[in-house]
Amino acid sequence: MKIAVTGATGFIGRAIAREAHARGHEVTAPYRAAPPPSDAPGVRWVPWDEWEKGDARFDLVVHAAALRHRHGVPTSEYERVNIDLTERVVARAKRAKASRLVYVSSIATYGWPKRLPVDEGFPLAPIGPYGRSKVETERKVEHAGLPFTIVQPSITYGPGDTNGMIDKMMRMVAKNAFVVPGLGRTRVQLVYVEDVARIVLDGIRDERFLILPHPEVARYMQMKAADPERWQAGMRRLAERAREGG
Repeated sequence: MKIAVTGATGFIGRAIAREAHARGHEVTAPYRAAPPPSDAPGVRWVPWDEWEKGDARFDLVVHAAALRHRHGVPTSEYERVNIDLTERVVARAKRAKASRLVYVSSIATYGWPKRLPVDEGFPLAPIGPYGRSKVETERKVEHAGLPFTIVQPSITYGPGDTNGMIDKMMRMVAKNAFVVPGLGRTRVQLVYVEDVARIVLDGIRDERFLILPHPEVARYMQMKAADPERWQAGMRRLAERAREGG
């Protein structure tokens, strides 16, 4: 299958491109400012403008390019990068005669639900401009007139992440500056990036699905209380490894 993957210079998109190539697909990855990464062998890299204006056909277009949630980013930037760019990708997918458009969205569309784990039946209740931009881009995809799949990963971690929650935690641990937020009772749902890539390609026949870990949702204090001494020893080893890794 011929697959185009946008956002392949980024965290999740790169993992999807690698997984697609590993499965024997012909992968094309348009890129803009960032240079193509060296850890995605076999992927055909094309400048964004050349790809967007081109007429090459693709069986599948995976749209993973997005502006991730960051503090201080103005609403206009989320609109420009997430919403406007999605409209352009939709137009390119139509011109490519793609049999399906896969959009990598986010669990942020559900805001902060009062109970976990979340599922596709929860109402959309985004908080802030990032979440709202994801809801709007999902609507663009839903009304594009193409067969589509909307994927909503939970908080994703793994090699190559430079701005996610776990990356930030590791940097604090390396500096011996990790602070437990609140009372340590906040619940989060994490998923490994390679699992995201695998499931995205496995589940392209569904219109909408979430990518979540095991239904059990862990709390920091629960993990710590289970074996405090082992937990502290593990945190010390983690700090040492984080410092060694820079």
